[in-house]
Amino acid sequence: MIAFVLYFLTFSFTLFFRRWVNDQQLLNKLENDNLQTELTRLKEQIQPDFLSKMLNEAQLLAKKDADKASALIFKLGSLLRYQLYESVHEKVFLSDEIHFVTDYLELEKMYNERLEYKIQVENEVRYIQIPPLLFMPLIEYAVRESADNEDGAENQIAIGFQAKEEGLLFTCTYHCSDMNTLQHMPQASLPAFGQLQKRLDLLYPGHYLLENQYDHQSSCTTNLKLM
Repeated sequence: MIAFVLYFLTFSFTLFFRRWVNDQQLLNKLENDNLQTELTRLKEQIQPDFLSKMLNEAQLLAKKDADKASALIFKLGSLLRYQLYESVHEKVFLSDEIHFVTDYLELEKMYNERLEYKIQVENEVRYIQIPPLLFMPLIEYAVRESADNEDGAENQIAIGFQAKEEGLLFTCTYHCSDMNTLQHMPQASLPAFGQLQKRLDLLYPGHYLLENQYDHQSSCTTNLKLM
C-alpha cells in the first residue's frame, strides 16, 4: 500500500510538474511576444516627421539644385535601408549606429544650414553591440532644440561615444530653448525621455543611468550610461 501511494504521488507530481513547465513556457512566450510587440511599437515611433520633411525637401531641391537633391536622396535612401533591414535585428554594431547618426545629422544640416554638430568617439567602440536606433529620440530632440537657437553658435550639438570598463557612455550637448522650464520638470515627462525610458526599462532593467545636466549658458548635456 505504501509503495502504491508513493507511486501515485510520484506519478501525480510528474504530471503536475510537466503541466507547470508547459504553463510557464506558454507564459514566457506570451511575455516575450508582448515585449517584442512593445519594442517594435516604440521603434516605429522614431523619425516619421523627419522622413516626411526630407521627402518634401528633396522635391523642392529637385527644382533648384539637382546635385544637392541627389545627395539628399542618396543619404535618405541609406537611412531607410538601415531602418528597414538593420533595425529589425535585436542588436547592431555601434559603428553602424554612429554611421546612421552621422547621415541623419548631415541630412538635417542640408535642411537647416545653421545646424552645426560634431561627433567624438573615444576608445574602441566599433564592435560594441546595442539595440538599433537607441539614441535617436535624444538626438532628434537635440536637433529640434538647436533649431530654436538664435545666437548662431557653432557646434550646437556635440555627441560623444565612450567605451568604459563598466559600459558605454553616450553624451549629447545641445542648446535648451527653455531651460528654466526643463529644469523643473520630471525627467520622464520631458519630450523624448518618456519614450526612451520605456525602452531602456525593457532592455536594460536596472542597468542604465539617464540624466540631464544644465549650465548657465542655456546648454543641456544628456548622459546615458549602459552597464
